[in-house]
Amino acid sequence: MGRSLIVIAALSIFLAAYFYLHETPHREDKESRFYPWQVTEPGGGETEVFGIVLNRTTARQAMLLLGREPEIVLYEHNGHFSLEAYFGKIGGEGITGKLIAVLAAPAGWSERSAEHAIKTERVIEGGTKGILRSDAYRMALVFPVISLTYIPSIRLDRAIVENRFGPPETIKTSDDGRSHFGYESRGVIISLDPSGKSIISYMPLKDYRPAMERLQKEERTNDG
Repeated sequence: MGRSLIVIAALSIFLAAYFYLHETPHREDKESRFYPWQVTEPGGGETEVFGIVLNRTTARQAMLLLGREPEIVLYEHNGHFSLEAYFGKIGGEGITGKLIAVLAAPAGWSERSAEHAIKTERVIEGGTKGILRSDAYRMALVFPVISLTYIPSIRLDRAIVENRFGPPETIKTSDDGRSHFGYESRGVIISLDPSGKSIISYMPLKDYRPAMERLQKEERTNDG
């Protein structure tokens, strides 16, 4: 009887150790996928974050990865369209934020979908916001994600940015106090506004420099 108990106890310890060593890393990997600083370059000049590979992962695949169905809306401003998918709040290790994906629609698709939108309303920034019909929504799910914007629920500062993302490769500061921390090798720009929200932008590597140039133009425009 005593020997049987010893065997059972030894077996229990072995199984516990086995599952700890084999299962815990899997759980940690799955959770770390939702860290905004876990950014990799999988090859081909692309950027991967939240398990999403830009220019490859579709909106439907992102939906399955994140475990939530997005709200997809079509914005129009001065004849330019932007198809955006809102995935709500995601995150881990105490940091959550809103995740917004920009989708690549085929030529002419946005114009046609805007004409047949269920509802169109004006937005504060200018232009319109269109709610897609169900058939257009289903089609939009097969379009690839081309860029991501992550808006943390907490305001970031330089110390937090460098602690999580490492020293920036480039820093641009505007006269209004905004700072832009650039990581060209990973396709990341982190914009900090001391009086507003922090914004983390993810893009393919080829789009990094044009994005930084746009920020500089905005700064010159703001300067008058």
